[in-house]
Amino acid sequence: MTFPKLALLVPGGLAAILLPLLAWAAPSQHRVRVTFNYDFSFERPCKDQETGTCVKQFIIYDLTDPNAPVKLFAIAVNPKVKKKNYKIKVTSNLLQLSDGIHTLAATAEWANGEESDPKKCTTTVEVKP
Repeated sequence: MTFPKLALLVPGGLAAILLPLLAWAAPSQHRVRVTFNYDFSFERPCKDQETGTCVKQFIIYDLTDPNAPVKLFAIAVNPKVKKKNYKIKVTSNLLQLSDGIHTLAATAEWANGEESDPKKCTTTVEVKP
């Protein structure tokens, strides 16, 4: 499975560039808004307790320190998704983020616990105080 960096739909991949909006809430506390498209034509959403390579959820990471990626939050996948090209648009709860440049990434997590490569769908944002 491949995840392009640009807004380009590829079979079986995230069609996206994360479009985070870091909304100022309080010192070091921010909400992260992500918007991306996922192509479910090759990996379908998981239903109930299904196992295998169905998509269970998406995970958003902060990869600013490549030696210590930080899981920011997860996005559940609706098992009733019928569209092959499904748009995901979610805003996180308040998160602690330091000021400066951050690299954020999205992965797809399958029911078997494996994830796609986070380096294949990234964006860079600036967090302001």
